[in-house]
Amino acid sequence: QVEPTIENYVAFYSREIVARRLVNKPAQSTWQKHPIVKDDEESSEDKEPKSDFIKAFQDLVNRLRLWHYLERADKLAGVGSFGVLLIGVRDGKQMDEPLEGKILPEAILYLMPRSEQWVQINEWDQNPQSPRYGLPEQYQITIGTMSGTGTQRVHHSRVIHIAENKTDDEVYGTPRLEAALNRLYDLEKVVGGSSEAFWLQVRKGL
Repeated sequence: QVEPTIENYVAFYSREIVARRLVNKPAQSTWQKHPIVKDDEESSEDKEPKSDFIKAFQDLVNRLRLWHYLERADKLAGVGSFGVLLIGVRDGKQMDEPLEGKILPEAILYLMPRSEQWVQINEWDQNPQSPRYGLPEQYQITIGTMSGTGTQRVHHSRVIHIAENKTDDEVYGTPRLEAALNRLYDLEKVVGGSSEAFWLQVRKGL
């Protein structure tokens, strides 16, 4: 049996309703209720935020549709072995340069989730003395998958890397469809075989 590729997983997720359910349901359940963020100045009885931090955070949530993009990133990460959430920041630097210093909320421009299909890791931290040893340094991310915008080299500090059910690897997780993939192939055979058998019975040699 050939090892499935990200293209195989994407094809099942795109065109097979059971596969889509297996990927989407965990993310939908996780983000069905949005997290509640508080600090020491807040209490459970407060209807309006008091602290500057909570006000700024709520503004960020509303402006960027934060929970929407986190749920999308959760789904896309589950299709393959990882996904990323690209953070667009107005800091006057190129995207392949590291983020440095304090980033104010108003400097965050957008969030962009991408599945493994549109992301390549093309540089790794190979320094055994580094706390990021063995982790990605630079990504190559396709920005516009349909618009033809092209790819962009992106530093890891501008990316949230999402991988779940990790085993022997810190970067690549386990796709949500991996354990069910053989049964999904069986399901296609049964459904397709039933249709073919019905056709052979009703055509009567015509």
